[in-house]
Amino acid sequence: ALPIGRRDQKSGIRSVIAPSFGDIHYGNELQNGMLSVVLPDATCQKIRQQLCDQPGAQTSIDLESQTVTGPDDSIYRFDIDPNHRERLLKASTISVW
Repeated sequence: ALPIGRRDQKSGIRSVIAPSFGDIHYGNELQNGMLSVVLPDATCQKIRQQLCDQPGAQTSIDLESQTVTGPDDSIYRFDIDPNHRERLLKASTISVW
C-alpha cells in the first residue's frame, strides 16, 4: 500500500502512515521532525479507501496517546520508541495532527 501523508502549512509532510519504512528512511524522517506511523497493511488500505471515498474526510494522529483516528472514527494504536516520541513532542508545540 502507498503511504498516507498528512500535510503541514509549508506543503511539506508532517507525518506518514505506512505498513513499513526502511531504516534509513525512518531515521531521516525523525531527523526532519516527521512522524512515521507503522500500521498493518490492511489498516493502511482501509484508511486510504475511506479518504478516497469521502472527499474532505480526515485522519488524525495523536502522538501523546500513540493513536491514529481514521475517517470512520476507528482508533488504531501505533508503537514508537519512547526516546523518539519525546524528541518529536519537544520539537513541536502541537502533539495532535
